[in-house]
Amino acid sequence: MNEDNYEKILKVLDEHKEHSISFRSETTSELKQIGRRLDISNGRMAKQEEATQRLREEDIGMSQELKFIKENGRFIRDRTWTILTSVISILAVSAIMWVISK
Repeated sequence: MNEDNYEKILKVLDEHKEHSISFRSETTSELKQIGRRLDISNGRMAKQEEATQRLREEDIGMSQELKFIKENGRFIRDRTWTILTSVISILAVSAIMWVISK
């Protein structure tokens, strides 16, 4: 009977060993797949971060351009107003001088 038990134990151990090898192989394969997915995910995250950084830089550039346009718009408006008032003043003085000289 001892020998029968011994054989049963060996048989169970062999089955367990095969199951362990199979389980280890499946686990290793699944871990590799998870690793590949993480690499892909990390790559996507890096690309998203790069795109976000580029958008931030573009936003900063656009803000600076808008500020420049706004400042130049004020300058042009102020210069136009100055020229316009100067021309009107000259015309008014000329009209007054013309009336006086008649």
